[in-house]
Amino acid sequence: MITLWEEHQFWLGILQDHAYFVRDHLSVSETEYVQTAQRYIYLFEDLLNGLNQLPQTVTHHDRALIAFSNRVWPIAKGYYEFEGTLQSLRIENEVNLNLSPTYLNGTLGEN
Repeated sequence: MITLWEEHQFWLGILQDHAYFVRDHLSVSETEYVQTAQRYIYLFEDLLNGLNQLPQTVTHHDRALIAFSNRVWPIAKGYYEFEGTLQSLRIENEVNLNLSPTYLNGTLGEN
């Protein structure tokens, strides 16, 4: 069984990896989306750094973990919406992104 701290660490790392994949597979001409992906990379790094400030034994009753989770939620949700937008644009061939819709379906499911 993993701790709540480990769960946060795992999923924040996964979401940051997704942002790297998206950034690295967008055409450089897609400046707005590249910048958005880069912003999420930084945001997830900041969250991981914040998580490292919490004791690994933190429980769901701990106010610090509750506050941290409340900080994570809008960023994780925003990233999900960003990937959803890219999925829609990718299906319509309106973005130069070298990731398949199937890839995005998988990452959206993980989000």
